[in-house]
Amino acid sequence: MAFLSLAVAIFALSEPAGEARLGTEALDDAGATREIAGAAAVVDGDTLSVNGRRVRLFGIDAPERNQTCAIGGRESRCGWRSARELEDKIAGRPVTCLQKSLDHYNRIVAVCSVGGEELNGWMVENGQALAYRLFTDAYVAQEAIASADKRGIWQGAFVTPWDWRRGARI
Repeated sequence: MAFLSLAVAIFALSEPAGEARLGTEALDDAGATREIAGAAAVVDGDTLSVNGRRVRLFGIDAPERNQTCAIGGRESRCGWRSARELEDKIAGRPVTCLQKSLDHYNRIVAVCSVGGEELNGWMVENGQALAYRLFTDAYVAQEAIASADKRGIWQGAFVTPWDWRRGARI
């Protein structure tokens, strides 16, 4: 038993700081994925607040709010820009999120949409977030489009959000 506790503790400590580890799938009583819908406030480029609950957009990782990138040889506030683009896309309209799981911060992890358009893929395809391959390859095609077209952060140099959270800088 002590070995099992030690192994669990080591595993928990080995997880990179700030990474969102997916939990078990959150299902309602009928076994269907939960839906969260309503007005959304943008926390950052991959996190919303819907009905008072934090919702992490599944499968994507956006620059942190205070993260900067280099575009055209100049410093650019790419984290702020990512959040702003998401806010502009939502434009005060109601958001619908289909919960996939909870992360270790107890945030809902979901695929969200506004006006019938999925926000997760939209953020990646517009260069405002990266496909978060640690959890899924669902948005790799959209990332390739953004990169090829030099959209958003692909216009210049950037540190991936997961490396930036570990202290890497341009």
